[in-house]
Amino acid sequence: MIAGIDSINVGVTYDLLEFDIGMLFKLININHNFRFNYSFSKYASAIETFRIGSIQFRASSEDYFKAHTLSLSYFYENYFPNRNSDINPVGRQVKIKYDYEMSKINPSFIVEDDGTLRTEYSKNNLHKLDAEWFESFGLFNNNHSLSFKVRGATVFGPPVDEFYNFYASGLPGMKGYPFYALGGGRVLTGNLTYRIPVFTHIDTRISPLYLDKLYFSVYGDYGNAWDGNDFSFKHFKRDIGAELRLQAFSFYAFPTSIFINAAYGLDQFTKRFRGKDVTYGKEWRFYFGMLFGFDF
Repeated sequence: MIAGIDSINVGVTYDLLEFDIGMLFKLININHNFRFNYSFSKYASAIETFRIGSIQFRASSEDYFKAHTLSLSYFYENYFPNRNSDINPVGRQVKIKYDYEMSKINPSFIVEDDGTLRTEYSKNNLHKLDAEWFESFGLFNNNHSLSFKVRGATVFGPPVDEFYNFYASGLPGMKGYPFYALGGGRVLTGNLTYRIPVFTHIDTRISPLYLDKLYFSVYGDYGNAWDGNDFSFKHFKRDIGAELRLQAFSFYAFPTSIFINAAYGLDQFTKRFRGKDVTYGKEWRFYFGMLFGFDF
C-alpha cells in the first residue's frame, strides 16, 4: 500500500481458453446417449500499464486457473411426437454428468533462498456430479401440459473455493433471483410448470418472420444452494413466474423461438458480496430471448 492512495483505476482483461475432445455413443437404444470427454481449461488475467505519481508500472498477466477434466455424461430423451413438441414437450428428459477435475487455482508468489521467484497454486482434485430429471404430462389431448423438473448437484468432499460453485438461480434455474444469488458446492431445485396454448394457428407473416403458435405458462420454483453440511429446508427459497412462448420461422426456413419471462422471488435474503451486503428477492425480474429452440 502506498500512503495517501486508497484506490486507483487499472484496466484488467481476462483471457479464457478451453478445448475439449470427446466420444459420443449409444447403448440400449437410440434414446440413451453417453459421452466421454476430456477438456483443458486455462483462465488468465492481465493488468494494463498504470502510473502512480511519477512511477510507472508495466503491464503483467497471470494464469489464475488451470484444469484437466475427465467427464462422463448420460442423456436420455423420449418425447411424444407431435407438432407442438418443441414449444410444449410431453415426455421425459434425463441428464447426468460426472466430472473428475484436476485443477490449480489462486497463484501465490514465493521467494526462494537463492532469490528466484516461484509461483505456487492451490491444487484441487474434485469429483463433481450434476443430475437433472424433467417429466411432462400431456393434458387435453396433449395441448396442455403439466411438468416438473428436479436438479441436484454436488462437489463431493469438504467445501472448496467458491470459484467451483454450482448456481441454482438465474435464467437456467430459479428465475426470481439473479444468477449469482444462490451458489454453493451443493444445489437442489424443483420446478412445477403448467402450460396452455393461446394461439395454435397464427399463420401470419411479419417480414421476415412467419408466426406459427403462441403458448402461455405459469410456474413455481423451490430450491437452494449451500456448502458442506449446511443443509436446511428452512433456508430454501421460492419464486413464481409466467412465460409467453412464440414459435416462428425466419425466412420460412430457420426455426425461431422467442420467449418473454417474468419471475418474482418470494423470499428476501441478504448475502455478502465483494465486501458489501446485497439483498435479493421481493422484486420482479424479466427475461427475453430469441433462439433456435426453447431448451437451453
